[in-house]
Amino acid sequence: SSLKKWKEYWEWMEKRNQARWEDYDGKKFDYDKKNMLHTLRLMFSAENIIKNGEPIVRFEGERLQYLRKIREGAFTYDELMEIANEKMAFIETNQNSCGLPEKCNANKANELFRELAKD
Repeated sequence: SSLKKWKEYWEWMEKRNQARWEDYDGKKFDYDKKNMLHTLRLMFSAENIIKNGEPIVRFEGERLQYLRKIREGAFTYDELMEIANEKMAFIETNQNSCGLPEKCNANKANELFRELAKD
């Protein structure tokens, strides 16, 4: 229900990690820097799956520097949302062309997990 979601939001606001909304010198931000970093990291990885057939596991170079700047709070919320919206539009438009199945084969995933966990 809407009331339940409203109460959950305010409970989260009380318990959230305030440091993720502030800089070292106490400067306040209108977004969670760590969450924004991970959101864009995942979008960059999804974009790479579509373009190159594989996720980016470790970021390097300019892309890594960009992600670090997000964590440092170098961008405004609007700047980051503009990038996120561009990435999301690309992902939604091209997701069907990447060759991934619509659903994960849970049996194969569990089999692979068991094989990798043996060592």
